Parts: sequence; structure tokens; C-alpha cells
Amino acid sequence: MHPDPRRWRALALLCTANFMVILDSQIVVLAVPSIERDLGFDGGGTHWVLSAYLLSFGLLLLPGGRAADLLGRRRTFSAGTVLFLLSSLLCGFAWSDDVLIAARVLQGVSAALMAPSALSLVMTTFTDDGERTKALAAWSGVGGFGATAALLIGGTLTRAFGWEWVFFLNIPVALILLVSTPALLEESRDASRRGAPLIPLRIFSSRMLTGGNLVMLTSAMGAFAVSFLISRYAQEVLGYSPLLFGVATAVLPVMAVVGAYGGQALIPKLGVRGLAAAGTVLLGAGCLTLAGVSPDGAYLTDLLPGLAAFGLGLGAATVAGPMAALGGVDAGDTGLASGITTAAFQLGGALGVSVASAVSAAVTGAATSAEAVTGGFRAGFAAAACFAALGLAIALSALRPEKALAMED
Repeated sequence: MHPDPRRWRALALLCTANFMVILDSQIVVLAVPSIERDLGFDGGGTHWVLSAYLLSFGLLLLPGGRAADLLGRRRTFSAGTVLFLLSSLLCGFAWSDDVLIAARVLQGVSAALMAPSALSLVMTTFTDDGERTKALAAWSGVGGFGATAALLIGGTLTRAFGWEWVFFLNIPVALILLVSTPALLEESRDASRRGAPLIPLRIFSSRMLTGGNLVMLTSAMGAFAVSFLISRYAQEVLGYSPLLFGVATAVLPVMAVVGAYGGQALIPKLGVRGLAAAGTVLLGAGCLTLAGVSPDGAYLTDLLPGLAAFGLGLGAATVAGPMAALGGVDAGDTGLASGITTAAFQLGGALGVSVASAVSAAVTGAATSAEAVTGGFRAGFAAAACFAALGLAIALSALRPEKALAMED
């Protein structure tokens, strides 16, 4: 059977969708002050502009993945894209804080339908192992780029056109996705398990699935924590503007792409276990380097080396994690496994930000001096290094091939 000649164009379409749903998890960070002024949020409630999306996205990913398996992966992807378009319009035209939060919840629901169905379509479109490895590397690299490029794009749009455009940006992309989907994507579903539970416990019998998702969880903890901490350090201590901060941190998404593509090329030599270990080591090295920032820090010495190492590690780890997780399940469970993998990344991000910010605040206390505030950020980066160390331990212990485990037994 000849491979589908449309498969690489289909991959570009699916990676675009992945980029957008990941982008929307952080693109509003630098728009929050403008949103707060225009919509009159009370009592610091603007954090719900971020949390509403992350929570609905993360909590509904598993139902979204199972819906893709049972109802049709292309159908679920299209339905999510329609909702993504409508909710983005509502976000941009929101006339009150409550409307914006409700619209962000709907955006999260749309992402929970789009992300797992898109990744499942990648798995079913590419049946050759070599091509699938390249496709997953592209998927992971684009996702990592979206997570780290969000601050640059969000800051630029907010400054140039207003906060509404961080949402209106989604409209033309969603229209392109809807027009292209019927021409490039084949429908697929698993009709054999319509009475099955949402999350069959048998799926966790694979050490590779469990280990791969734990690597994704810890990698996301570090990624979101570093993005949060570096944004505050650069703006509050070094005095960077949102636009300058976005430009200065562009090295992070660039190196994430380099790490993803370099990682997939090394898979034949290192395997997913070796790649995950290398990625988490680089993540930890980047965090430890950033833990040495100073109140009068310079970009070339305080930021660039740590961001570069962290970006490489993030790209490599987010290639190894999904490859391990999805390679350990049956074809009929790819939608569910995709949902678990994406949920692990989203929930890891929320957990990482919470822990790192709590550590930073505890160390800073009530002090307001630049030295004290910087000390808090240093502690937060050190906490992120601990996340990477945990990921390394998981990679080495859990991502051993099943055949090797059988031989040991």
C-alpha cells in the first residue's frame, strides 16, 4: 500500500493546529495589564484569563481523546476548530470580565477537542516508523515553539494593536484549518470499544506510556515555571519592556526547535530513553544556570546561556516523551493516549508555575529590594532544576524497553 501523498501537507495542517492551541495557553500573559484596565477586573481576578483556559483544556483532554477514537478523529478535530473560531471571536469582543472568562473556558474546551484528535491523526497518517519519528519530532518542535513564542507574539500584538488581537489572531488560522481539513485529512475511528470506560486501566500497563507521560509532566513543570520566572525577572528587575523581553527570549523557541529536530535524528543511536535523559539533563543545566541571575544582570551572561541550554533540552524531552507514550499503546488507543500526553503537559505546566512561584514568594517574603526579589527568582529557578532532576530519574528508571525488562526478570 502506497503512503498517502498528502501526508506531509496534512502534517503541516495538524502542526499548525497544535501551535495555536499551545500558543493560546500563554499568549495572554503580557496582555493581562491591558485587559485589566479595559474590563475592570476586581481583586486580581485576571489570573482567571489564564486559568480558565488551562483548567478546561487539561480537564477535558481525556474525554476529547476518547471522543476522537469513537466518533471520528477528523470529525472531532473539525468540531473543535469551529468552537475555537467562535470562542476566539467572543474573547476578542468581550465586553466584561465575566464574558471573557466564559469565552476562555470555551476556548479550552475547543483545545481539548483539537489537540488529542490532531495528534492521533498524525499517528494514523504516518504508518512508517521512520516517517512517524520525523512527524512526531515536527509536532513536538512546533508545540515547544508555540509555548515559548507566545510571549513574543502576545507582547508584540498587544503593543501594536491592543489586547483583542491576541484572540483575533486565531480567526484566519481557524478558517484555513476548516477549509483544508476535508482535502487533507482522512477520517478514522475505533468502533470496537463503544462500551469501554473513559480510561481503561489496561492502558497504564505499559511502562513506556506511564514513563513518557511523566517525562512530559516534569518537562512542562520546568517549561512553564521558567517562562513565568524569566518574564518577571526581566521586567521587574532588569526593566525590560514586553516587546524587548519577547525579542530577548526568542532564543528559547529557536533552540527548542533545534533540540526537537536534533533529538529525532539521534533516536536511532540513543533510543527514547537516552534522548529523554539527555533532554532532562539539559533542562536541569539551563535552570541551574538561570539560578545564578543577579540584580544587575546582563543578557549575554545571565540569560542567554541558560535559555539556550533549556531550549535544547525542552525540544529533546518533548520529542522523547510522546514517542515513548504513544509507542506503547495499540492503534485503537492513540486518541486516548494523545489526550493523556497533552493533559500531562498542561497539568504539569500549571503545577510547575504554582510550585516555582510559591518558592520564589516564600524566599522573597515582604522584601522589595532588587537583591531580595532576585533571590526569590533564583530559588524558583532552583526549584525548576529539581523538576528536571525528577524527570531524569523517571527517564532512566521507567523508559527501559519491555524486552530488556523481561530479560532481567
